[in-house]
Amino acid sequence: MALHELTISHILKQLADEYTSIVSERELCERVLQQRPSQAKDPYASIRDKLRWDGSHVGWVRLGGGEVIPLRVVREGLTFRLIPNDDEYHHDGIPRYRLLPFLSSHDIAVQLVDADNRPIVVPAAAPHDTEFVPASAILSLGDWFRRSGFEQGDSILVTIVSHEPLSLRLEREPAAAFNADDVLRQERELVDAVAKLVARSRSSLIPADEVILPLYARAEWRTAYPGRPWQMLIANDRRMRLVDELFIANSSFRRPLDLVLGSDEELRREDGDNQLLAEIASFQEELMNSRRDDAAQGLWDGRAPRASTARVIFDTQAGTSTVVYLEPVDSLQDQREQIEENLEQGSYSDESWSDDFDDDDDDFDGLDGYDSDEEMLGLDQIDDIQSFMEQNPALAEAAQKLMAALTPDEVDRLQRADTPEDAQYILAGRFHKMLPGDPSMFAVLAPYTVEIGDGNEPTNGHVGNGNGNGNGHSFGGLDHPELPSDLLEETWQEDEDEWEDLSAEHVPGDTAASREALARSNELMERFYQHLRAQGKSETTATSRTGDLWVYADFLANYYSRGLAEGDYATLDECMFFFYPRKVLNSTPRAAREMCTSIKQFYAFLRSHNTTNDGFAQAIWRRRDQAARVVELYEHIDSDSPQFERLFAHLFAPYTA
Repeated sequence: MALHELTISHILKQLADEYTSIVSERELCERVLQQRPSQAKDPYASIRDKLRWDGSHVGWVRLGGGEVIPLRVVREGLTFRLIPNDDEYHHDGIPRYRLLPFLSSHDIAVQLVDADNRPIVVPAAAPHDTEFVPASAILSLGDWFRRSGFEQGDSILVTIVSHEPLSLRLEREPAAAFNADDVLRQERELVDAVAKLVARSRSSLIPADEVILPLYARAEWRTAYPGRPWQMLIANDRRMRLVDELFIANSSFRRPLDLVLGSDEELRREDGDNQLLAEIASFQEELMNSRRDDAAQGLWDGRAPRASTARVIFDTQAGTSTVVYLEPVDSLQDQREQIEENLEQGSYSDESWSDDFDDDDDDFDGLDGYDSDEEMLGLDQIDDIQSFMEQNPALAEAAQKLMAALTPDEVDRLQRADTPEDAQYILAGRFHKMLPGDPSMFAVLAPYTVEIGDGNEPTNGHVGNGNGNGNGHSFGGLDHPELPSDLLEETWQEDEDEWEDLSAEHVPGDTAASREALARSNELMERFYQHLRAQGKSETTATSRTGDLWVYADFLANYYSRGLAEGDYATLDECMFFFYPRKVLNSTPRAAREMCTSIKQFYAFLRSHNTTNDGFAQAIWRRRDQAARVVELYEHIDSDSPQFERLFAHLFAPYTA
């Protein structure tokens, strides 16, 4: 390479100064190749890697969807909030990592100014000029704390004044002045977008800078009054876990060391579950009062037929199946005692019910009917490590000896281990050093004998159903798009076609009666679409409103063999408050509200043609915020929580009683 040949990094930095808005990643790669041609088979690969792994250093932010934007454009005027914890407040400083990802390790010096744009001077002991803070240091704010009257619990509003030189303006906001109502929408929008990305990611740990900064870059509130710190929002959300302040993971994620030493995660989860249960109880009171009011107005008699609770029980020996229903229930009565009684009897743990609880897509796991590699090898998976240790005291004692013998350096390395393999490597090294002097460390477990059968035995508690799915699910009717493999190859826009993502099980559907019912609904929906177009609605609006009806139409046809003209309060309540949140992929609070609106407009259209009464649709539309709330609460239930069945059953009462 020539001595003065431009590097990819240098070219990207130059281009970052040229652009002032979003640009396609392909265009940017072409611009780089113009100055630095490549004969590689994939000339874009090295440029994409540089943008992905070192984007902030070369001045770019990847937005997903094949788009990038200059970092300086994102930073300009960006405002975020810091709330020092007790330790930070008492030690007059905030670690630099708390400013991630808005600042990075590549930002060597940062100029600080106060609300009046006067320099904030750091202690003379700092190794740099007194107006600057080194990248590896703590932001020493003791003088500013005292001068601004900062008190414990107050916030620091941080605004990025300029990109080069990097300058931050700090403003104190008293704790009492924080206006939570002004930031509720942006906080919810941010945390829901992060949760969606985490749920779809194939990575266990996602670097925060790959998620947070791109979301801020697209947000209209990027420069507005800031919400609470993103770290706080993630830590308080039951769907996710903040790891080492730098990574975001699913709430079920556990580092190898967590399984050995334990952590306070379980205590936080228990507190969170108790709080969520209280929220659900309050919400159920609201639902019951609304249903009682509507019954008093003669909109229904309060009886919930609960056809969608139907489960198919397979008899593999006889080759037959039986549909089992829950009895109709009086939804105007408090069902909490009945649910608790069912929980005590283990009614929600049997296989016929637990399929409803399965949030994981197990239908595509395993090979040739096996649920895991452990089963293929004839080994049982350890689902409860605490119980396993109690059943094997010799092993528990050996583990305790091993942990006690670790050096401080080994403990530190173990805490930072990213994978089970890394942890195993550290522990194995110490184990082999101890074993010669203490042979008892080699704990002997009870021998396990693989049972050989005829291939028809239950697999991990589930009876095979002949289709390779150990849990009895199958999918039919509608196609499901593949999720993208790249975390950020998304634009995070609300999908207006959630109705296409029905996840149908073996239910009493796909009969001649159900097909005829769906055909009748199709005809009415086509008439509704034409009606909207005739009113001057755009094709997009007409399609969206009509599309929203598919969930209810499919529900009525499959479970009641009815068309939309035969809908009523009981079935619509069951659809919105039991079926939709659980069985429609990508269900969202916003989509639930939109469905209620579309259904109300559809039945108003039918009423105008003397086809049916629309009173029940109007009533459910008035409860649209409740329909959104049940989706939101369901998203907050951790499928790995020991309290999952209790939370689930109470949230979806009376359909679970």
